[in-house]
Amino acid sequence: MIKVENISKKFIKEIKNKEKIEFYADKDITFEAKDGEILGILGPNGAGKTTLFNMLTGVYKPDEGTINYFGEDIKGLKPYVITSKRIARTFQNIRLFSSMSVKDNLKISCDYRIKYGYFDAIFKTPKYRREEAKIDNEVNELLKTFDLYDKANENATNLSYGEQRRLEIA
Repeated sequence: MIKVENISKKFIKEIKNKEKIEFYADKDITFEAKDGEILGILGPNGAGKTTLFNMLTGVYKPDEGTINYFGEDIKGLKPYVITSKRIARTFQNIRLFSSMSVKDNLKISCDYRIKYGYFDAIFKTPKYRREEAKIDNEVNELLKTFDLYDKANENATNLSYGEQRRLEIA
C-alpha cells in the first residue's frame, strides 16, 4: 500500500534581471492506493503528473508531505533504493533491449539483487548456480503473471506493442 499525504514540489525559475519566480508543480497532493488497487492520474499537459511520478520514484524529493509505502517512509530515498522496493515507472517511449530475449530483458532488471561476484560467474560456482536459479524462478513467475511465458525466448522486438508494454512493466 502507498499513502501520499500533502506532498508538494516547488521550483524556482530565474528570469530577466536575475528576478526569481517560485511556483508549485504539485501542491498538497494526497491519495492512498491499497494493495491490489489500481489508480489513474489524469490531467492536461503541465498539470504536474510527471513531477508526481518523479517524487514517488525518488527522482525529485518532495518539499513537503510524506510518502509511505507499506508503512515505511520513502520520501527522499534514492531512485535505486525505491526501485529495490519494487516501485518503478515506465515512460511513453518503451525502453527495452530489443535484440535480447523477453526472459533476458527481465533477468537484466534483477542485477541489483545478485549476490555473487565475478569469480562466481566465471567459474559457475554453486553460489552462482543458486542465485541464477532463484532469479530464473522469479522471472518465470513474472512471465506467467504478465502472460508472456510462451514468448520467453523471443526477441523483445518481435512482441506486439501491448506485449512490449507488459514486458516493460514486468
